[in-house]
Amino acid sequence: MRASEFIDSFSALVARLDSVPTTGRKLQTLTEWLVAVHGLGHALLVDFRAGTVITSGRAAAAAVESERLLTLAGALPAAEALLPGKTESTAALDPFLNGSREFVHFPLQAPDGRTLGSLLLVAKSPVDYFNGHKNEIRLVAAKLRDLLYIEELAAPPKPDCPPKPAPLAVSKPVRDEIAMMKNFINLMNFPMFIMGLDGEMIAVNHSLLLKLKFESQTEFVRRCEIFRDVFLRGELLKQLARDGGIRGKRCSLVDSGCERVTLSLTAVRLDSAVVGSLFDVSEFVRVTEDLRESLKMQEFLNDKLISANLLLHKTKSSTIRSLARLAEFRDIGTGDHLKRICEYSRLIAQEILRRQPYADYKMRPEFPDEIFLASMLHDIGKVAIPDTILLKSERLTEDEWAIMKKHTLYGWEILNQADCELGEQSFLTLASHIALNHHERWDGSGYPNGILSEGIPHCARISAVADVYDALTSARPYKTPWHHEDAVAEIKAKAGVHFDPVIVDMLVGVEKKVLDIHRLFPK
Repeated sequence: MRASEFIDSFSALVARLDSVPTTGRKLQTLTEWLVAVHGLGHALLVDFRAGTVITSGRAAAAAVESERLLTLAGALPAAEALLPGKTESTAALDPFLNGSREFVHFPLQAPDGRTLGSLLLVAKSPVDYFNGHKNEIRLVAAKLRDLLYIEELAAPPKPDCPPKPAPLAVSKPVRDEIAMMKNFINLMNFPMFIMGLDGEMIAVNHSLLLKLKFESQTEFVRRCEIFRDVFLRGELLKQLARDGGIRGKRCSLVDSGCERVTLSLTAVRLDSAVVGSLFDVSEFVRVTEDLRESLKMQEFLNDKLISANLLLHKTKSSTIRSLARLAEFRDIGTGDHLKRICEYSRLIAQEILRRQPYADYKMRPEFPDEIFLASMLHDIGKVAIPDTILLKSERLTEDEWAIMKKHTLYGWEILNQADCELGEQSFLTLASHIALNHHERWDGSGYPNGILSEGIPHCARISAVADVYDALTSARPYKTPWHHEDAVAEIKAKAGVHFDPVIVDMLVGVEKKVLDIHRLFPK
Protein backbone atom coordinates (compact mmCIF):
# COMPACT_ATOMS: atom_id res chain seq x y z
CA MET A 1 0.00 0.00 0.00
CA ARG A 2 1.36 3.43 -0.99
CA ALA A 3 1.78 6.10 1.68
CA SER A 4 -1.04 8.23 0.22
CA GLU A 5 -3.40 5.23 0.23
CA PHE A 6 -2.42 4.46 3.82
CA ILE A 7 -3.21 8.05 4.86
CA ASP A 8 -6.58 7.97 3.06
CA SER A 9 -7.52 4.68 4.72
CA PHE A 10 -6.30 5.90 8.13
CA SER A 11 -8.24 9.18 7.81
CA ALA A 12 -11.42 7.29 6.97
CA LEU A 13 -10.89 5.02 9.99
CA VAL A 14 -10.33 7.99 12.33
CA ALA A 15 -13.57 9.56 11.09
CA ARG A 16 -15.43 6.32 11.88
CA LEU A 17 -13.95 6.14 15.39
CA ASP A 18 -16.31 8.91 16.52
CA SER A 19 -19.16 6.38 16.41
CA VAL A 20 -17.25 3.81 18.50
CA PRO A 21 -18.66 4.10 22.04
CA THR A 22 -15.67 3.43 24.33
CA THR A 23 -11.97 4.23 24.33
CA GLY A 24 -11.17 0.53 24.75
CA ARG A 25 -13.04 -0.35 21.59
CA LYS A 26 -11.36 2.50 19.71
CA LEU A 27 -7.94 1.23 20.77
CA GLN A 28 -8.89 -2.32 19.74
CA THR A 29 -10.21 -1.11 16.36
CA LEU A 30 -7.04 0.89 15.59
CA THR A 31 -4.75 -2.00 16.57
CA GLU A 32 -6.69 -4.57 14.52
CA TRP A 33 -6.71 -2.20 11.52
CA LEU A 34 -2.91 -1.84 11.66
CA VAL A 35 -2.48 -5.63 11.80
CA ALA A 36 -4.75 -6.06 8.77
CA VAL A 37 -3.27 -3.24 6.66
CA HIS A 38 0.38 -4.20 7.27
CA GLY A 39 -0.19 -7.95 7.31
CA LEU A 40 1.31 -8.36 10.78
CA GLY A 41 1.42 -11.57 12.74
CA HIS A 42 1.03 -10.09 16.23
CA ALA A 43 0.19 -6.75 17.81
CA LEU A 44 0.04 -5.87 21.48
CA LEU A 45 -1.08 -2.62 23.09
CA VAL A 46 -0.11 -2.31 26.77
CA ASP A 47 -1.95 0.45 28.65
CA PHE A 48 0.27 1.11 31.71
CA ARG A 49 -2.10 3.84 32.86
CA ALA A 50 -5.23 1.68 33.15
CA GLY A 51 -3.44 -1.64 33.68
CA THR A 52 -4.95 -3.33 30.62
CA VAL A 53 -3.63 -5.22 27.59
CA ILE A 54 -5.14 -5.33 24.09
CA THR A 55 -4.05 -8.10 21.71
CA SER A 56 -4.62 -8.45 17.95
CA GLY A 57 -3.71 -10.97 15.26
CA ARG A 58 -2.31 -14.29 16.41
CA ALA A 59 -1.40 -12.66 19.72
CA ALA A 60 -5.11 -12.60 20.58
CA ALA A 61 -4.93 -16.35 21.12
CA ALA A 62 -1.66 -16.31 23.05
CA ALA A 63 -1.60 -16.86 26.80
CA VAL A 64 -0.45 -13.34 27.63
CA GLU A 65 -0.27 -12.54 31.35
CA SER A 66 -1.49 -8.96 31.77
CA GLU A 67 0.02 -8.44 35.22
CA ARG A 68 3.50 -9.50 34.05
CA LEU A 69 3.27 -7.27 30.97
CA LEU A 70 2.57 -4.21 33.11
CA THR A 71 6.02 -4.64 34.67
CA LEU A 72 7.53 -3.80 31.27
CA ALA A 73 6.98 -0.06 31.88
CA GLY A 74 10.48 0.29 33.27
CA ALA A 75 12.12 -2.26 31.00
CA LEU A 76 11.23 -0.84 27.59
CA PRO A 77 13.13 2.17 26.19
CA ALA A 78 11.57 5.64 25.99
CA ALA A 79 12.16 5.82 22.21
CA GLU A 80 10.85 3.79 19.29
CA ALA A 81 13.15 0.86 18.60
CA LEU A 82 13.67 -2.60 17.13
CA LEU A 83 14.31 -4.83 20.17
CA PRO A 84 15.65 -8.39 20.61
CA GLY A 85 13.00 -10.88 21.64
CA LYS A 86 14.98 -13.18 23.92
CA THR A 87 16.12 -11.13 26.93
CA GLU A 88 15.58 -11.50 30.64
CA SER A 89 13.85 -8.10 30.94
CA THR A 90 11.25 -8.98 28.29
CA ALA A 91 10.55 -12.55 29.37
CA ALA A 92 6.88 -11.63 29.95
CA LEU A 93 6.55 -11.25 26.18
CA ASP A 94 7.53 -14.83 25.33
CA PRO A 95 3.95 -16.06 24.65
CA PHE A 96 3.33 -12.99 22.49
CA LEU A 97 6.58 -13.30 20.51
CA ASN A 98 6.00 -16.99 19.80
CA GLY A 99 9.64 -17.57 18.86
CA SER A 100 10.25 -14.29 17.02
CA ARG A 101 13.80 -13.05 17.52
CA GLU A 102 12.95 -9.33 17.26
CA PHE A 103 9.94 -7.06 17.72
CA VAL A 104 9.06 -3.41 17.07
CA HIS A 105 8.41 -1.12 20.06
CA PHE A 106 6.73 2.31 19.94
CA PRO A 107 6.22 4.11 23.28
CA LEU A 108 3.03 6.12 23.81
CA GLN A 109 4.16 9.17 25.77
CA ALA A 110 2.11 12.00 27.30
CA PRO A 111 3.20 15.62 26.69
CA ASP A 112 4.82 15.70 30.14
CA GLY A 113 7.08 12.75 29.22
CA ARG A 114 5.25 9.99 31.10
CA THR A 115 4.87 6.68 29.27
CA LEU A 116 1.14 5.93 29.04
CA GLY A 117 1.57 2.67 27.17
CA SER A 118 3.48 0.74 24.53
CA LEU A 119 2.65 -0.56 21.06
CA LEU A 120 4.47 -3.84 20.31
CA LEU A 121 4.47 -5.38 16.83
CA VAL A 122 5.84 -8.59 15.32
CA ALA A 123 6.32 -8.88 11.55
CA LYS A 124 7.71 -11.53 9.23
CA SER A 125 10.80 -9.39 8.62
CA PRO A 126 11.03 -7.00 11.61
CA VAL A 127 14.02 -5.00 10.31
CA ASP A 128 12.49 -4.29 6.89
CA TYR A 129 9.10 -3.58 8.45
CA PHE A 130 10.54 -1.13 11.01
CA ASN A 131 12.62 0.76 8.44
CA GLY A 132 9.97 0.75 5.71
CA HIS A 133 6.87 1.64 7.72
CA LYS A 134 8.27 3.78 10.54
CA ASN A 135 6.30 6.93 9.64
CA GLU A 136 3.05 5.01 9.21
CA ILE A 137 3.46 3.32 12.61
CA ARG A 138 4.20 6.74 14.15
CA LEU A 139 0.90 8.03 12.80
CA VAL A 140 -1.09 5.17 14.36
CA ALA A 141 0.92 5.36 17.60
CA ALA A 142 0.20 9.10 17.84
CA LYS A 143 -3.55 8.46 17.60
CA LEU A 144 -3.36 5.66 20.19
CA ARG A 145 -1.39 7.99 22.50
CA ASP A 146 -3.93 10.78 22.05
CA LEU A 147 -6.84 8.46 22.89
CA LEU A 148 -5.10 7.33 26.09
CA TYR A 149 -4.19 10.88 27.07
CA ILE A 150 -7.65 12.33 26.35
CA GLU A 151 -9.27 9.61 28.48
CA GLU A 152 -6.82 10.40 31.28
CA LEU A 153 -7.68 14.12 31.09
CA ALA A 154 -11.41 13.35 31.15
CA ALA A 155 -11.20 10.88 34.06
CA PRO A 156 -12.10 12.14 37.57
CA PRO A 157 -9.16 12.33 40.00
CA LYS A 158 -8.58 9.23 42.10
CA PRO A 159 -9.02 9.70 45.89
CA ASP A 160 -5.91 9.67 48.04
CA CYS A 161 -3.66 9.26 45.05
CA PRO A 162 -0.01 10.23 45.46
CA PRO A 163 1.08 13.51 43.88
CA LYS A 164 2.09 13.32 40.22
CA PRO A 165 5.81 13.37 39.56
CA ALA A 166 7.28 16.65 38.42
CA PRO A 167 7.40 17.06 34.61
CA LEU A 168 10.58 15.89 33.01
CA ALA A 169 13.16 18.50 32.12
CA VAL A 170 12.94 19.70 28.54
CA SER A 171 15.59 17.98 26.45
CA LYS A 172 18.22 19.89 24.49
CA PRO A 173 16.79 18.88 21.05
CA VAL A 174 13.38 20.21 22.14
CA ARG A 175 14.94 23.46 23.40
CA ASP A 176 16.81 23.83 20.12
CA GLU A 177 13.64 23.23 18.11
CA ILE A 178 11.69 25.82 20.11
CA ALA A 179 14.55 28.32 19.79
CA MET A 180 14.51 27.81 16.02
CA MET A 181 10.75 28.32 15.90
CA LYS A 182 11.08 31.54 17.94
CA ASN A 183 13.57 32.92 15.43
CA PHE A 184 11.38 31.81 12.57
CA ILE A 185 8.11 33.40 13.72
CA ASN A 186 9.92 36.70 14.35
CA LEU A 187 10.81 36.72 10.65
CA MET A 188 7.15 36.45 9.65
CA ASN A 189 5.20 39.63 8.94
CA PHE A 190 1.88 38.29 10.25
CA PRO A 191 0.84 37.57 13.89
CA MET A 192 2.16 34.24 15.17
CA PHE A 193 2.64 32.57 18.55
CA ILE A 194 4.25 29.48 20.11
CA MET A 195 2.47 27.74 22.98
CA GLY A 196 3.75 24.85 25.07
CA LEU A 197 1.91 21.53 25.12
CA ASP A 198 0.93 22.38 28.71
CA GLY A 199 -0.87 25.55 27.57
CA GLU A 200 1.76 28.06 28.69
CA MET A 201 2.58 30.79 26.17
CA ILE A 202 6.23 30.48 25.09
CA ALA A 203 6.56 33.35 22.63
CA VAL A 204 4.68 35.78 20.39
CA ASN A 205 6.28 37.57 17.44
CA HIS A 206 6.75 41.30 16.95
CA SER A 207 4.03 41.42 14.31
CA LEU A 208 1.41 40.12 16.76
CA LEU A 209 2.24 42.78 19.36
CA LEU A 210 2.32 45.50 16.71
CA LYS A 211 -0.86 44.61 14.82
CA LEU A 212 -2.92 43.77 17.91
CA LYS A 213 -1.50 46.81 19.77
CA PHE A 214 0.03 45.23 22.85
CA GLU A 215 3.22 46.17 24.64
CA SER A 216 4.11 42.72 25.95
CA GLN A 217 3.34 39.01 25.71
CA THR A 218 1.93 39.08 29.26
CA GLU A 219 -0.60 41.77 28.35
CA PHE A 220 -1.69 39.84 25.26
CA VAL A 221 -2.30 36.62 27.25
CA ARG A 222 -4.20 38.55 29.93
CA ARG A 223 -6.55 40.14 27.41
CA CYS A 224 -7.12 37.18 25.01
CA GLU A 225 -9.91 35.02 26.41
CA ILE A 226 -8.86 31.71 24.86
CA PHE A 227 -5.41 31.90 26.51
CA ARG A 228 -6.56 33.60 29.74
CA ASP A 229 -9.51 31.33 30.56
CA VAL A 230 -8.33 27.98 31.97
CA PHE A 231 -11.39 26.10 30.67
CA LEU A 232 -11.18 27.51 27.12
CA ARG A 233 -7.43 26.87 27.01
CA GLY A 234 -7.99 23.30 28.19
CA GLU A 235 -10.57 22.70 25.47
CA LEU A 236 -8.12 24.09 22.89
CA LEU A 237 -5.37 21.72 24.07
CA LYS A 238 -7.74 18.73 24.00
CA GLN A 239 -8.73 19.49 20.41
CA LEU A 240 -5.10 19.89 19.38
CA ALA A 241 -4.17 16.61 21.08
CA ARG A 242 -7.05 14.84 19.35
CA ASP A 243 -6.86 16.29 15.84
CA GLY A 244 -3.36 17.74 15.50
CA GLY A 245 -4.61 21.15 14.34
CA ILE A 246 -7.31 23.80 14.40
CA ARG A 247 -8.46 26.04 11.55
CA GLY A 248 -10.34 29.34 11.81
CA LYS A 249 -11.38 29.05 15.48
CA ARG A 250 -13.10 32.19 16.74
CA CYS A 251 -11.83 33.96 19.82
CA SER A 252 -11.83 37.54 21.06
CA LEU A 253 -9.80 39.99 23.11
CA VAL A 254 -9.93 43.55 24.37
CA ASP A 255 -7.11 45.58 22.85
CA SER A 256 -5.11 48.37 24.51
CA GLY A 257 -7.77 50.89 23.41
CA CYS A 258 -10.49 48.87 25.22
CA GLU A 259 -12.01 47.79 21.87
CA ARG A 260 -13.26 44.22 21.48
CA VAL A 261 -11.47 42.46 18.61
CA THR A 262 -12.63 39.23 16.95
CA LEU A 263 -9.81 36.91 15.90
CA SER A 264 -9.54 33.85 13.66
CA LEU A 265 -7.08 31.34 15.17
CA THR A 266 -5.27 28.68 13.14
CA ALA A 267 -2.80 26.36 14.89
CA VAL A 268 -0.96 23.07 14.46
CA ARG A 269 0.49 20.78 17.13
CA LEU A 270 4.12 19.74 16.62
CA ASP A 271 6.17 17.30 18.69
CA SER A 272 7.38 19.94 21.15
CA ALA A 273 4.96 22.87 20.95
CA VAL A 274 1.93 24.45 19.27
CA VAL A 275 2.55 27.04 16.54
CA GLY A 276 -0.29 29.25 15.33
CA SER A 277 -1.44 32.50 13.78
CA LEU A 278 -4.12 35.06 14.61
CA PHE A 279 -5.95 37.29 12.14
CA ASP A 280 -8.17 40.25 13.03
CA VAL A 281 -11.53 39.53 11.36
CA SER A 282 -13.59 42.11 13.27
CA GLU A 283 -14.35 44.25 10.23
CA PHE A 284 -15.49 41.33 8.12
CA VAL A 285 -17.71 40.03 10.91
CA ARG A 286 -19.41 43.42 11.11
CA VAL A 287 -19.80 43.86 7.35
CA THR A 288 -21.69 40.74 6.22
CA GLU A 289 -23.41 37.66 7.59
CA ASP A 290 -22.21 35.65 4.59
CA LEU A 291 -18.59 36.22 5.54
CA ARG A 292 -19.31 35.30 9.16
CA GLU A 293 -20.64 31.95 7.98
CA SER A 294 -17.64 31.49 5.71
CA LEU A 295 -15.23 32.05 8.58
CA LYS A 296 -17.24 29.73 10.80
CA MET A 297 -16.79 26.98 8.22
CA GLN A 298 -13.04 27.21 8.76
CA GLU A 299 -13.54 25.49 12.13
CA PHE A 300 -13.87 22.14 10.34
CA LEU A 301 -10.53 20.35 10.27
CA ASN A 302 -8.88 19.00 7.15
CA ASP A 303 -8.08 15.57 8.62
CA LYS A 304 -6.00 14.40 5.67
CA LEU A 305 -3.61 17.32 5.83
CA ILE A 306 -3.26 17.00 9.60
CA SER A 307 -2.65 13.26 9.27
CA ALA A 308 -0.01 13.90 6.64
CA ASN A 309 1.66 16.45 8.89
CA LEU A 310 1.85 13.96 11.76
CA LEU A 311 3.91 11.66 9.55
CA LEU A 312 6.80 14.14 9.47
CA HIS A 313 9.07 14.05 12.48
CA LYS A 314 11.92 16.29 11.38
CA THR A 315 11.78 19.94 12.39
CA LYS A 316 12.39 21.12 8.82
CA SER A 317 9.47 19.18 7.38
CA SER A 318 7.14 20.11 10.25
CA THR A 319 7.99 23.80 9.84
CA ILE A 320 7.33 23.74 6.09
CA ARG A 321 3.99 21.99 6.42
CA SER A 322 2.87 24.17 9.32
CA LEU A 323 3.60 27.40 7.44
CA ALA A 324 2.04 26.10 4.24
CA ARG A 325 -1.13 25.11 6.07
CA LEU A 326 -1.32 28.47 7.79
CA ALA A 327 -1.32 30.06 4.34
CA GLU A 328 -3.72 27.54 2.80
CA PHE A 329 -6.23 27.72 5.66
CA ARG A 330 -6.89 31.39 4.79
CA ASP A 331 -8.06 30.35 1.32
CA ILE A 332 -10.56 27.56 1.97
CA GLY A 333 -11.42 27.24 -1.73
CA THR A 334 -8.15 25.56 -2.64
CA GLY A 335 -9.02 22.18 -1.05
CA ASP A 336 -6.22 19.68 -1.58
CA HIS A 337 -4.32 22.02 -3.94
CA LEU A 338 -1.14 21.80 -1.84
CA LYS A 339 -1.08 18.02 -1.89
CA ARG A 340 -1.63 17.82 -5.63
CA ILE A 341 0.91 20.46 -6.65
CA CYS A 342 3.58 18.80 -4.49
CA GLU A 343 2.86 15.41 -6.07
CA TYR A 344 2.81 16.85 -9.61
CA SER A 345 6.09 18.73 -9.05
CA ARG A 346 7.86 15.66 -7.66
CA LEU A 347 6.55 13.49 -10.51
CA ILE A 348 7.84 15.88 -13.20
CA ALA A 349 11.19 16.19 -11.38
CA GLN A 350 11.52 12.41 -11.21
CA GLU A 351 11.05 12.24 -14.98
CA ILE A 352 13.73 14.91 -15.49
CA LEU A 353 16.08 12.97 -13.19
CA ARG A 354 15.45 9.79 -15.20
CA ARG A 355 15.92 11.38 -18.63
CA GLN A 356 18.34 14.29 -17.85
CA PRO A 357 17.17 16.27 -20.92
CA TYR A 358 19.23 19.44 -20.36
CA ALA A 359 22.76 19.74 -21.76
CA ASP A 360 23.79 22.40 -19.22
CA TYR A 361 21.86 21.17 -16.16
CA LYS A 362 22.09 17.84 -14.34
CA MET A 363 19.48 17.21 -11.67
CA ARG A 364 20.63 15.86 -8.31
CA PRO A 365 19.01 12.58 -7.06
CA GLU A 366 17.61 14.31 -3.95
CA PHE A 367 15.98 17.15 -5.94
CA PRO A 368 12.52 15.48 -6.47
CA ASP A 369 12.00 15.09 -2.70
CA GLU A 370 13.29 18.62 -2.09
CA ILE A 371 10.86 20.18 -4.56
CA PHE A 372 8.03 18.12 -3.06
CA LEU A 373 8.55 19.93 0.26
CA ALA A 374 9.49 23.34 -1.16
CA SER A 375 6.41 23.44 -3.44
CA MET A 376 4.20 23.57 -0.36
CA LEU A 377 5.32 27.16 0.18
CA HIS A 378 4.79 28.41 -3.38
CA ASP A 379 1.88 30.63 -2.28
CA ILE A 380 3.09 31.50 1.25
CA GLY A 381 3.04 35.18 0.20
CA LYS A 382 -0.77 35.07 0.17
CA VAL A 383 -0.72 35.45 3.96
CA ALA A 384 -0.05 39.15 3.28
CA ILE A 385 -2.97 39.57 0.83
CA PRO A 386 -6.12 41.15 2.40
CA ASP A 387 -9.04 38.76 2.93
CA THR A 388 -11.31 41.07 0.92
CA ILE A 389 -9.23 40.13 -2.14
CA LEU A 390 -8.07 36.60 -1.24
CA LEU A 391 -11.57 35.36 -0.36
CA LYS A 392 -13.44 37.23 -3.09
CA SER A 393 -15.57 34.87 -5.20
CA GLU A 394 -16.05 37.27 -8.13
CA ARG A 395 -13.40 38.13 -10.71
CA LEU A 396 -10.84 40.62 -9.33
CA THR A 397 -10.69 44.21 -10.51
CA GLU A 398 -7.53 45.51 -12.18
CA ASP A 399 -6.39 47.18 -8.95
CA GLU A 400 -7.18 44.07 -6.90
CA TRP A 401 -5.28 41.86 -9.37
CA ALA A 402 -2.25 44.13 -9.07
CA ILE A 403 -2.30 43.55 -5.30
CA MET A 404 -2.84 39.80 -5.69
CA LYS A 405 0.22 39.51 -7.98
CA LYS A 406 2.37 40.89 -5.16
CA HIS A 407 2.05 37.56 -3.31
CA THR A 408 5.12 36.38 -5.26
CA LEU A 409 7.20 39.25 -3.86
CA TYR A 410 5.80 38.80 -0.35
CA GLY A 411 6.63 35.09 -0.47
CA TRP A 412 10.18 35.85 -1.61
CA GLU A 413 10.66 38.40 1.18
CA ILE A 414 9.40 36.03 3.87
CA LEU A 415 11.42 33.00 2.76
CA ASN A 416 14.57 34.78 1.61
CA GLN A 417 14.80 36.74 4.85
CA ALA A 418 14.45 33.52 6.83
CA ASP A 419 17.03 31.83 4.59
CA CYS A 420 19.53 34.67 5.13
CA GLU A 421 18.92 34.45 8.88
CA LEU A 422 20.04 30.81 8.82
CA GLY A 423 23.35 31.95 7.28
CA GLU A 424 23.59 29.23 4.63
CA GLN A 425 21.60 27.65 1.85
CA SER A 426 18.75 25.52 3.13
CA PHE A 427 15.40 24.11 2.05
CA LEU A 428 14.16 27.72 2.16
CA THR A 429 16.46 28.65 -0.75
CA LEU A 430 14.56 26.43 -3.18
CA ALA A 431 11.20 27.47 -1.69
CA SER A 432 12.01 31.19 -2.06
CA HIS A 433 12.91 30.79 -5.78
CA ILE A 434 9.63 28.95 -6.40
CA ALA A 435 7.57 31.52 -4.49
CA LEU A 436 9.08 34.41 -6.49
CA ASN A 437 9.17 32.91 -9.99
CA HIS A 438 6.33 30.38 -10.40
CA HIS A 439 4.26 32.93 -12.37
CA GLU A 440 7.07 33.87 -14.77
CA ARG A 441 6.52 32.87 -18.42
CA TRP A 442 8.90 31.42 -21.01
CA ASP A 443 8.31 34.37 -23.39
CA GLY A 444 8.99 36.95 -20.66
CA SER A 445 5.36 38.07 -20.23
CA GLY A 446 4.96 36.74 -16.68
CA TYR A 447 5.31 38.46 -13.31
CA PRO A 448 6.74 39.88 -11.09
CA ASN A 449 9.98 40.50 -13.05
CA GLY A 450 9.23 39.40 -16.63
CA ILE A 451 12.14 36.94 -16.70
CA LEU A 452 12.76 35.28 -20.09
CA SER A 453 13.21 31.53 -20.79
CA GLU A 454 16.54 30.21 -19.45
CA GLY A 455 16.65 32.92 -16.79
CA ILE A 456 13.77 31.27 -14.92
CA PRO A 457 15.00 28.77 -12.25
CA HIS A 458 14.27 25.14 -13.12
CA CYS A 459 12.32 24.63 -9.89
CA ALA A 460 9.95 27.49 -10.80
CA ARG A 461 9.48 26.14 -14.35
CA ILE A 462 8.36 22.83 -12.87
CA SER A 463 6.03 24.48 -10.34
CA ALA A 464 4.52 26.69 -13.06
CA VAL A 465 3.39 23.67 -15.10
CA ALA A 466 2.13 21.83 -11.98
CA ASP A 467 0.27 24.92 -10.73
CA VAL A 468 -1.47 25.67 -14.04
CA TYR A 469 -2.47 22.02 -14.60
CA ASP A 470 -4.05 21.90 -11.15
CA ALA A 471 -5.77 25.26 -11.63
CA LEU A 472 -7.27 24.12 -14.96
CA THR A 473 -8.54 20.79 -13.60
CA SER A 474 -9.96 22.22 -10.34
CA ALA A 475 -13.35 23.88 -9.81
CA ARG A 476 -13.40 27.54 -8.84
CA PRO A 477 -16.34 29.88 -8.04
CA TYR A 478 -15.90 31.45 -11.48
CA LYS A 479 -15.29 28.29 -13.59
CA THR A 480 -15.92 24.56 -13.92
CA PRO A 481 -12.98 22.10 -13.94
CA TRP A 482 -11.39 21.12 -17.25
CA HIS A 483 -11.03 17.50 -18.29
CA HIS A 484 -7.52 16.08 -17.95
CA GLU A 485 -7.07 15.70 -21.71
CA ASP A 486 -8.12 19.31 -22.38
CA ALA A 487 -5.78 20.64 -19.68
CA VAL A 488 -2.79 18.72 -21.09
CA ALA A 489 -3.64 19.90 -24.61
CA GLU A 490 -3.76 23.52 -23.40
CA ILE A 491 -0.36 23.21 -21.69
CA LYS A 492 1.15 21.61 -24.83
CA ALA A 493 -0.22 24.49 -26.89
CA LYS A 494 1.51 26.98 -24.56
CA ALA A 495 4.92 25.26 -24.70
CA GLY A 496 7.55 27.80 -25.72
CA VAL A 497 5.17 30.67 -24.87
CA HIS A 498 4.07 30.17 -21.30
CA PHE A 499 6.11 27.11 -20.34
CA ASP A 500 9.57 25.58 -20.84
CA PRO A 501 9.04 23.07 -23.72
CA VAL A 502 11.25 20.52 -21.96
CA ILE A 503 9.07 20.60 -18.82
CA VAL A 504 5.93 20.19 -20.94
CA ASP A 505 7.56 17.16 -22.60
CA MET A 506 8.27 15.70 -19.15
CA LEU A 507 4.61 16.22 -18.15
CA VAL A 508 3.43 14.39 -21.27
CA GLY A 509 5.86 11.58 -20.49
CA VAL A 510 4.18 10.92 -17.12
CA GLU A 511 0.65 11.86 -18.20
CA LYS A 512 -0.93 8.64 -16.94
CA LYS A 513 0.60 9.07 -13.48
CA VAL A 514 -0.53 12.72 -13.42
CA LEU A 515 -4.09 11.54 -14.10
CA ASP A 516 -3.80 9.02 -11.24
CA ILE A 517 -2.86 11.83 -8.82
CA HIS A 518 -5.63 14.01 -10.25
CA ARG A 519 -8.18 11.29 -9.43
CA LEU A 520 -6.68 10.42 -6.04
CA PHE A 521 -7.30 13.73 -4.28
CA PRO A 522 -10.78 15.32 -4.05
CA LYS A 523 -11.35 18.68 -5.74
